[in-house]
Amino acid sequence: MGVCRKAQAGRSYFRPAFDVKTLHVHLDESGNFDFTPTGTKHFVFAVAWTYDPLPLAHDLTALRFKLLKQGTISTASMPQRIASPSETT
Repeated sequence: MGVCRKAQAGRSYFRPAFDVKTLHVHLDESGNFDFTPTGTKHFVFAVAWTYDPLPLAHDLTALRFKLLKQGTISTASMPQRIASPSETT
């Protein structure tokens, strides 16, 4: 097996004996399975998949900044950066 220098969109960096596209799967959930009066009323499970994530990443980033500018979402709802071990010492 050889290593490709430059991967094409949706293609693996590793080229096996046969060419296989890389499937990118992203999933998220909201709610919980606590079916008591104190649990959430709904449970949502969302999945998105693509062979070429770059256009979707661009569109989602543009949407995020648009919503931030409008004040619809705040930075508190965005993932926070985790410090690397070299920054914590």
